[in-house]
Amino acid sequence: MMGGKKRKILVETSAVRSLVGPTTSKHRSLFQDRYRDSRVYSSVYIRMEYVRRWVCSMITIALAVSRHRSVPEALVYLEQDFSIREVKSYLACVAEVLGQCGAMNDTRAAAEEIGRCAFHWAERFDRLLGSQIQNRSRCMRGNNQLQITSFETLMDELAQFHIRFSTPVFDCDVNDFLKMDDPRSQCHRLLDSLTEKEVSCLKTLREYVEKKTCVTCTQCERIGDLVISLEQTKSYTLVHTDNSFSHLCDARGMPHEVLPSVRGTEKLN
Repeated sequence: MMGGKKRKILVETSAVRSLVGPTTSKHRSLFQDRYRDSRVYSSVYIRMEYVRRWVCSMITIALAVSRHRSVPEALVYLEQDFSIREVKSYLACVAEVLGQCGAMNDTRAAAEEIGRCAFHWAERFDRLLGSQIQNRSRCMRGNNQLQITSFETLMDELAQFHIRFSTPVFDCDVNDFLKMDDPRSQCHRLLDSLTEKEVSCLKTLREYVEKKTCVTCTQCERIGDLVISLEQTKSYTLVHTDNSFSHLCDARGMPHEVLPSVRGTEKLN
């Protein structure tokens, strides 16, 4: 776009992988080829979701490995987490690290390597996605910084960050942003115009509206796609992999583009 104004793209959480990782070289190349002439943006909320899903998953693995006699034993322990999303996160994280360090029989070395990877992922996100849109949801967790003062105290500082980040905020302004008690709000418009089959988190939103739920971080995690969508303005094209965003963006008249997933990218010629 020589001489022209660069298009602004807002990269949602699942699509962030193509830029920050963990991902494949083909997936990363696809993103770079498509958006090399665009200005890339994130948000405080998207950063929160990335840190929660990927960085905190790595920290969880690192802490588990540090407490067990072997890496396989730690993985057996982690296997007890039956959340499908968490299992996928763990598998991707373990594959990334074991491919780099090969420290299967040295739990201390493995834990530290995994911990370093968590730190570098957070650092890489902030370096590549430092430009952010306005924090309209006023998310208070997304700005938590993972700072390591010394790699000698790495595990302790990772544990402290995990506790700090995972502690729910009970007085978050996201309730004012969502306006669930206002029948004229965008939340209610989406409930009226879309089905739960199209956007699964609307089922949860409907429950919150009916029960007059005060949303904390724990509840907010269940409607993340909705929050990301409502933060978008027409100045930004939302780049996403999850099909629910197609329905959300179309219902709000917002520009958007689908980026194939890691597996979808492998099917491209």
